[in-house]
Amino acid sequence: MERPTVNVRGKECAGKKRLIAAARLLIISLVTSGAKPPVFDIWAGLSDDEAAVLRTRLTDESRRAGDVFIHEGDIDQCLYLIREGEVEVRRRSQVVAHLGVGGIVGEMAIFNRQPRNADVAAVTDCRLSRLTAADLLDLCQHLPALKIILTRLVAHRLSWSTADVLTRTIGSYVVVEQLGAGNMGWVFRAVRGQAEFALKMLPHPLVQRPFFLDRFREEANWLQQLRHENIVQLQEVIELYGTVFLALEYVRGGNAKEWMIQRGGPLDPLDVRTMTQSVVRALQAAHARAVVHSDVKPSNIMIDIDGRVKLVDFGIAGSLSDLASLDIGMTPGYAAPERFTSAGGSPEADFYSLGVTAYEALTGQLPFVAESASDWTGAHREQVPVPVRERQPGVPPDLAEFVEAALTKDPVQRHVALQPCLRRWAGETATLVVSHPPLPREQYGHMIADAPTVTH
Repeated sequence: MERPTVNVRGKECAGKKRLIAAARLLIISLVTSGAKPPVFDIWAGLSDDEAAVLRTRLTDESRRAGDVFIHEGDIDQCLYLIREGEVEVRRRSQVVAHLGVGGIVGEMAIFNRQPRNADVAAVTDCRLSRLTAADLLDLCQHLPALKIILTRLVAHRLSWSTADVLTRTIGSYVVVEQLGAGNMGWVFRAVRGQAEFALKMLPHPLVQRPFFLDRFREEANWLQQLRHENIVQLQEVIELYGTVFLALEYVRGGNAKEWMIQRGGPLDPLDVRTMTQSVVRALQAAHARAVVHSDVKPSNIMIDIDGRVKLVDFGIAGSLSDLASLDIGMTPGYAAPERFTSAGGSPEADFYSLGVTAYEALTGQLPFVAESASDWTGAHREQVPVPVRERQPGVPPDLAEFVEAALTKDPVQRHVALQPCLRRWAGETATLVVSHPPLPREQYGHMIADAPTVTH
């Protein structure tokens, strides 16, 4: 099947074969033979009413031990949930996986019309539930909440260590492992040749919003031209499996949220100054091209193992900022007061979010206290934070000045208050490197989930 992509360079057949062969060897070297895939819980995140509607589209089937119910080479758009018994997946007579109760097989037929690439046979007597692609897609039109199942199905397959290499190939990239998941999507480590990349898969409910995809394609063209040492580079955008994958520069290190957790409290003030200045440079480069971030926060600030700071997720929240009825797109603890009444992001709102981030990194706590979305609205508008130098006397004066100016409530006054500090920092042109970077993820652990977001 021809896979639709955006800005994906054409590959010659021979080159594709070499890629697949190299990837197959890579995956074999990375995984343990015979490992079981994780159980897929199709009901996760569904309300009782949504689950009840989904059950009306499931067809119960029984298979006796030895029955082959998926045949390699067939075109059959459905998936099976294993309710009782065990099955095995065979590719060219070789068993590549065993699945038991709660397992799912045939799921990629939901997204493509390619022939099946493996046989699936019952090892014991089995009870299965069958769901066709047509039924699931129809349900998603009537119950949009079910669209997240599509994203989770793709993430499940890409995370399956023994999955076929063709399925793990996204454009010219081969998925190696899942790094984490959050409100804005699933993140995977991938390779292309000898180079490493981060692949971010956007959730189907987001991509399938009216007008989102057209807006995002337009912004993606700008973002690919946005090159700065403090911005994670977007390599290309790939449309596949009903969603969008972003191929990004891979940063070997950790984010500022993980950094604070590793330290168990405030970060070194000089390191926070370096981090803040680096993000200011990134934001100014983007703002000069009329691109806003709209969701600056610690988990979107990466620090590599050499101490260089890079801002990630440019354009995703920005693409959301002009859409109505958002349920993602900003993080309330870091959002400027005006964001709670207006969906649009702005340079001033980006600097406010950076001010909140710097305050947290310096003191170990957010400048405002709230528990619900409505509380956050009032907190940002009305609460006056304790001056950062009262909580952390060692903060450099220019950094304290930036934080105070960035947290100005009114965006117009905020813009004016920031100018002296920004002009002063603009005169510092040396490369910025933090002295005590966070441990890289492979040493520290899995990516930490993002904080919750709110509806405007």
